Amino acid sequence: MEDVHELKEKIRVLEDTLNQNDAMYNIAFNLPGKLGKILGLLMATTYVDADTIEARLGIATPAKVALLRLRRKLEPFGIEIKTQYALGYWIAPEHKEKIKAHMAGYGATYAAPETASKLPYDAEDPA
Repeated sequence: MEDVHELKEKIRVLEDTLNQNDAMYNIAFNLPGKLGKILGLLMATTYVDADTIEARLGIATPAKVALLRLRRKLEPFGIEIKTQYALGYWIAPEHKEKIKAHMAGYGATYAAPETASKLPYDAEDPA
Protein backbone atom coordinates (compact mmCIF):
# COMPACT_ATOMS: atom_id res chain seq x y z
CA MET A 1 0.00 0.00 0.00
CA GLU A 2 1.26 3.44 -0.92
CA ASP A 3 2.34 5.89 1.71
CA VAL A 4 -0.07 8.78 2.39
CA HIS A 5 2.63 11.30 1.48
CA GLU A 6 3.16 9.61 -1.89
CA LEU A 7 -0.58 9.69 -2.58
CA LYS A 8 -0.80 13.37 -1.63
CA GLU A 9 2.07 14.14 -3.98
CA LYS A 10 0.33 12.28 -6.80
CA ILE A 11 -2.86 14.26 -6.15
CA ARG A 12 -0.87 17.53 -6.18
CA VAL A 13 0.69 16.60 -9.53
CA LEU A 14 -2.71 15.68 -10.98
CA GLU A 15 -4.25 18.92 -9.71
CA ASP A 16 -1.44 20.93 -11.26
CA THR A 17 -1.86 19.03 -14.50
CA LEU A 18 -5.59 19.67 -14.55
CA ASN A 19 -5.11 23.27 -13.44
CA GLN A 20 -7.15 22.63 -10.31
CA ASN A 21 -4.52 23.81 -7.84
CA ASP A 22 -5.96 27.19 -7.08
CA ALA A 23 -3.39 28.47 -4.58
CA MET A 24 -2.09 30.93 -7.20
CA TYR A 25 -5.50 32.62 -7.31
CA ASN A 26 -5.28 33.11 -3.54
CA ILE A 27 -1.84 34.68 -3.88
CA ALA A 28 -2.48 36.81 -6.98
CA PHE A 29 -5.79 38.24 -5.76
CA ASN A 30 -5.11 38.09 -2.00
CA LEU A 31 -8.01 35.69 -1.45
CA PRO A 32 -8.66 33.94 1.85
CA GLY A 33 -9.46 30.25 2.23
CA LYS A 34 -11.60 28.62 -0.38
CA LEU A 35 -12.34 31.74 -2.41
CA GLY A 36 -9.42 30.82 -4.67
CA LYS A 37 -11.01 27.42 -5.26
CA ILE A 38 -14.30 29.08 -6.19
CA LEU A 39 -12.47 31.36 -8.61
CA GLY A 40 -10.68 28.32 -10.06
CA LEU A 41 -14.00 26.54 -10.52
CA LEU A 42 -15.48 29.58 -12.26
CA MET A 43 -12.42 29.79 -14.52
CA ALA A 44 -12.64 26.09 -15.42
CA THR A 45 -16.34 26.08 -16.32
CA THR A 46 -18.72 28.09 -18.43
CA TYR A 47 -21.12 28.43 -15.51
CA VAL A 48 -21.70 26.76 -12.15
CA ASP A 49 -24.66 26.70 -9.75
CA ALA A 50 -24.59 27.31 -6.00
CA ASP A 51 -25.24 23.67 -5.11
CA THR A 52 -22.27 22.54 -7.18
CA ILE A 53 -20.01 25.12 -5.53
CA GLU A 54 -21.08 23.99 -2.07
CA ALA A 55 -20.82 20.27 -2.88
CA ARG A 56 -17.55 20.24 -4.85
CA LEU A 57 -15.69 22.54 -2.51
CA GLY A 58 -17.21 21.43 0.77
CA ILE A 59 -17.73 24.96 2.02
CA ALA A 60 -19.71 25.62 5.19
CA THR A 61 -20.61 29.15 4.11
CA PRO A 62 -23.54 29.33 1.68
CA ALA A 63 -22.32 29.83 -1.89
CA LYS A 64 -24.18 33.15 -2.15
CA VAL A 65 -22.20 34.57 0.78
CA ALA A 66 -18.89 33.18 -0.50
CA LEU A 67 -19.54 34.65 -3.95
CA LEU A 68 -20.40 38.03 -2.44
CA ARG A 69 -17.03 37.99 -0.66
CA LEU A 70 -15.26 36.91 -3.86
CA ARG A 71 -16.97 39.68 -5.84
CA ARG A 72 -15.76 42.26 -3.32
CA LYS A 73 -12.18 40.97 -3.56
CA LEU A 74 -12.23 41.01 -7.39
CA GLU A 75 -13.94 44.39 -7.78
CA PRO A 76 -10.68 46.43 -7.52
CA PHE A 77 -9.34 44.40 -10.48
CA GLY A 78 -12.37 45.23 -12.63
CA ILE A 79 -13.51 41.60 -12.63
CA GLU A 80 -17.20 40.80 -12.41
CA ILE A 81 -19.00 37.56 -11.53
CA LYS A 82 -22.40 37.41 -13.19
CA THR A 83 -25.50 35.61 -11.95
CA GLN A 84 -28.70 34.42 -13.56
CA TYR A 85 -31.51 32.78 -11.64
CA ALA A 86 -31.87 29.05 -12.37
CA LEU A 87 -28.58 29.03 -14.32
CA GLY A 88 -25.87 29.95 -11.86
CA TYR A 89 -22.69 32.00 -11.75
CA TRP A 90 -20.11 32.70 -14.44
CA ILE A 91 -17.30 35.00 -15.45
CA ALA A 92 -17.59 36.57 -18.90
CA PRO A 93 -14.78 35.73 -21.35
CA GLU A 94 -13.34 39.26 -21.27
CA HIS A 95 -13.09 39.11 -17.48
CA LYS A 96 -11.48 35.67 -17.65
CA GLU A 97 -8.86 37.26 -19.90
CA LYS A 98 -8.23 39.93 -17.23
CA ILE A 99 -7.73 37.17 -14.67
CA LYS A 100 -5.31 35.31 -16.95
CA ALA A 101 -3.37 38.51 -17.61
CA HIS A 102 -3.13 39.27 -13.90
CA MET A 103 -2.08 35.69 -13.14
CA ALA A 104 0.67 35.90 -15.78
CA GLY A 105 2.29 38.56 -13.62
CA TYR A 106 2.70 35.87 -10.97
CA GLY A 107 4.25 33.36 -13.35
CA ALA A 108 1.05 31.34 -13.63
CA THR A 109 -0.20 29.99 -16.92
CA TYR A 110 -3.73 28.92 -17.64
CA ALA A 111 -4.95 26.20 -19.95
CA ALA A 112 -8.70 25.70 -20.12
CA PRO A 113 -9.75 22.12 -19.46
CA GLU A 114 -11.05 20.22 -22.46
CA THR A 115 -14.12 19.12 -20.51
CA ALA A 116 -15.40 22.54 -19.44
CA SER A 117 -19.19 22.55 -19.13
CA LYS A 118 -21.10 24.24 -21.92
CA LEU A 119 -24.15 26.46 -21.82
CA PRO A 120 -27.37 24.79 -22.93
CA TYR A 121 -27.58 27.26 -25.80
CA ASP A 122 -25.17 29.13 -28.03
CA ALA A 123 -24.44 32.37 -26.25
CA GLU A 124 -21.35 34.20 -25.14
CA ASP A 125 -23.18 35.72 -22.19
CA PRO A 126 -26.29 34.04 -20.76
CA ALA A 127 -27.73 37.31 -19.39
